Amino acid sequence: IKQALDKQGISAGANEKSLTVGTVHSLQGAERAIVIFSPVYSKHEDGVFIDSDNSMLNVAVSRAKDSFLVFGDMDLFEIQPASSPRGLLAKYLFESEKNALSFDYKERKDLKTSETKIYTLHGVEQHDNFLNQTFENTGKHITIVSPWLTWQKLEQTGFLDSMIAACSRGINVTIVTDRSYNTEHNDFERRKEKQQNLKAALEKLNALGIATKLVNRVHSKIVIGDEGLLCVGSFNWFSATREARYERYDTSMVYCGDNLKGEIEAIYSSLERRQV
Repeated sequence: IKQALDKQGISAGANEKSLTVGTVHSLQGAERAIVIFSPVYSKHEDGVFIDSDNSMLNVAVSRAKDSFLVFGDMDLFEIQPASSPRGLLAKYLFESEKNALSFDYKERKDLKTSETKIYTLHGVEQHDNFLNQTFENTGKHITIVSPWLTWQKLEQTGFLDSMIAACSRGINVTIVTDRSYNTEHNDFERRKEKQQNLKAALEKLNALGIATKLVNRVHSKIVIGDEGLLCVGSFNWFSATREARYERYDTSMVYCGDNLKGEIEAIYSSLERRQV
């Protein structure tokens, strides 16, 4: 990292006019306006090391005067007990959807082989077309992970009809959504209404033969088709606005190939650990 910075003419050092690059311990006794933190680990090799010392994350967060930015696999934080250092950090990271940084997803080199087909989805129309086509083309099973679920969006996008058609062909369709994100609200009556809406939506989906799973702390937006298709990005499949003036510019990476089985299994395992 220091070498890359040096090539860009950026000084890395200990003084206030330089970027401090190193482990958390390099921030001991020094405050910075912005701290960029990378956990290094991923869901494939859980970073329990981060929780082994209660002061480690405390040092990292407390040294940030203005902003503390986390870049990495969010599953490392989302699946941890609330009492652990990572669990406590997760509470603040995922307190609001506004905390998420918006950026174009880049292809993962570890999922790329000569046989892997990779392409990018941009905007609402491409995402909606992709998912409806995936419902039509999937051979055995499809799983959609959407933190938020709105019944009106299922109907508006044609997803509901596509899921019903897939089920009629014997395809196993599973929707995974987050319980808290769908029901949280400061007002008791509004919270109660949201709980009832979620319950009604899940019951209607189940009655149609569509499996549903409630999970805790899932912010990922994922589509898995059989064992050879994986789509990961920032698009909220079942809640994103379809009104042009309010649309977000979301992107997703689509991977197609026989080398995805291990990654898909890791995702399923992570989801199972968070099922309510």
